[in-house]
Amino acid sequence: MTMFEVQSRIDLKPGRYQLRLAAHRGNTDDSGSVFTEVEVPNFEKDDVSMSGVALSLSSGPVSVPRGALSDLVPLVPTTVRDFRKGMKVEAFVRIHQGKGDVQPMTVSVKFIDTNNVVVMSRKEPMPASVFLPSHATDYRLPLPIDALQPGAYVMRISAALGTHTAERD
Repeated sequence: MTMFEVQSRIDLKPGRYQLRLAAHRGNTDDSGSVFTEVEVPNFEKDDVSMSGVALSLSSGPVSVPRGALSDLVPLVPTTVRDFRKGMKVEAFVRIHQGKGDVQPMTVSVKFIDTNNVVVMSRKEPMPASVFLPSHATDYRLPLPIDALQPGAYVMRISAALGTHTAERD
């Protein structure tokens, strides 16, 4: 069986939405659907905001069409969430600062196991110089798949500017 990932895009104004997707396979008459909540941040208004997390897998399933999101993210996203040692996985978020002067920030990443224990963490400064005139910067992180024990984890990325924080899991 060959797996395919289908990429598409919906341009939405800032706000909260419920997204529902359905698929049908004609040759077997199988159907399925899924729904999820999505939040589109107000990147220009919020003091700190962050895109959703996109993961990229260097040898993932065939993506159709491959460049559908290339003007939004600098990698080919994957929906795969089951990784094995030796796999090359990268996380991506775009961090935004609101209007005004761009300030240095701190980015924190935590890997949390099913017992709610932080098993790995890192914190790094994000100097003002990495932000574009649009007040945005890309943050990319190779995931430490080989350093983690087998199991389920939550990856939490936080961007802090003073008392203002944006966070994505």
